[in-house]
Amino acid sequence: MIRKTESPFAPKSLKMQERAKNRIPGMTQLLSKRPDMFAPDVWPGYYNKAKGTEVWDLDGNRYVDMSISGIGANILGYADPDVDEAVIEAIKNGSSCS
Repeated sequence: MIRKTESPFAPKSLKMQERAKNRIPGMTQLLSKRPDMFAPDVWPGYYNKAKGTEVWDLDGNRYVDMSISGIGANILGYADPDVDEAVIEAIKNGSSCS
């Protein structure tokens, strides 16, 4: 993972992480995505935008996601237009059934 900006590290992301500690066990619903599993001051625990191989943290800092094992962008990247369209169409057909 490479940070593409030189601004101070993600104060909004760190604030969100502190807030989550008091509200969500493990600060997330997925063990592999726990913010404290990533290197502090290197990779944000939370981000609000992802496209291709890049993610943006809550402060607007941009990162290149080079992680592996299904945690990062994977083969198609984030927000692939074809995948997004297929998912939206599937949801329109019903998102839950038993």
